[in-house]
Amino acid sequence: MRNPGSIIVVGLLLALASAEPDWAQEGNDAAESEQKLSTQAALAAKVGDDVITLPALEERFAADEERSAEVEGLDAKQVYMAKRSKLEEMIAEVLIAQEAGRRGVAPEALTESLIADIQVPDEEIDLSYRMAKQYQEKGGNSPAIKRRVDRLLAGSEEDARKRIREFNLRDKKRVKLLSFAHTLKEQTAVEVLLKKPSSSD
Repeated sequence: MRNPGSIIVVGLLLALASAEPDWAQEGNDAAESEQKLSTQAALAAKVGDDVITLPALEERFAADEERSAEVEGLDAKQVYMAKRSKLEEMIAEVLIAQEAGRRGVAPEALTESLIADIQVPDEEIDLSYRMAKQYQEKGGNSPAIKRRVDRLLAGSEEDARKRIREFNLRDKKRVKLLSFAHTLKEQTAVEVLLKKPSSSD
């Protein structure tokens, strides 16, 4: 006959063994939750099953020297707005790449088909040049736009018009791609995780 004391000891060991996974699971859950929060904090956006990380956004924003220079040293709100604009461009790129995959074409081919016919007529350059000169002369309340205008108008009128043409062409292409990407958001969940600056920043 088994010693009752040994039965109690065995029973206690079994009870502890069965309880241990619960403790371990609680630890795992906490670790997974912490890891999830850490991962979430490192993301700028989710686009369907794809993600855009904050480091990727920072790298792309820094690479855009003109735009980053426009907000350098300005308040957190101005910097946030510039980065949010760059993030929207990156989201559009992901959406277009996903759509290209559904169509069985290369993302570059789909992108080019959307912007191939975009042009900047001389009349548009004339208008943009006059508006930029007026803004420069009268001044405005946006330091970022003032920096942009000053950069575009630097040097001779010929140089200024050339820069304005290049800027308008890039901007029209950007708007066209953003507009197309907006239509794709109806079939793909997009979540922006880039945090807005606090009111104290």
